[in-house]
Amino acid sequence: QMPLRTVKDFSERVRIINIVPKAELCFTIIGPMTVDGVRSLNVECQSEEDANKWFSFLEVVINHFKKNKTIKSAVVIKK
Repeated sequence: QMPLRTVKDFSERVRIINIVPKAELCFTIIGPMTVDGVRSLNVECQSEEDANKWFSFLEVVINHFKKNKTIKSAVVIKK
């Protein structure tokens, strides 16, 4: 195969599939702004039940750190 040299070559030979997971199966943890920009962790779970469990576990961890004043910034949790 020849190397892809232009955007046109790329678009003719590569098909991009954009798959968006169901909202019930995923969540994102967004960190603070850094020099490199916002850091985030996107998580996709196998089931809605798993996503809810992870969300609950993370709430416990966040509340623990808030209680011990380890987290000094605002934490926003949206479902």
